[in-house]
Amino acid sequence: MRTGPLVVTYPLTGRSRAIVEEELGGTAEAIYLVDLAPAARAHALGRAGAVLSTTRRRNCGPTRSR
Repeated sequence: MRTGPLVVTYPLTGRSRAIVEEELGGTAEAIYLVDLAPAARAHALGRAGAVLSTTRRRNCGPTRSR
């Protein structure tokens, strides 16, 4: 059984994408949400084997704690 894709939720540079692909070594597909239409994002997340995400303080807002 093949693993679901790695879904990356934030923009990566070309160099960073190359690093992700190298590290995956063909074991899984990488899908970048920024490359998908909004309607396709839920489907991609639904079939993800793993999700690579980040939360930056500016995205958390003042009511969230660290």
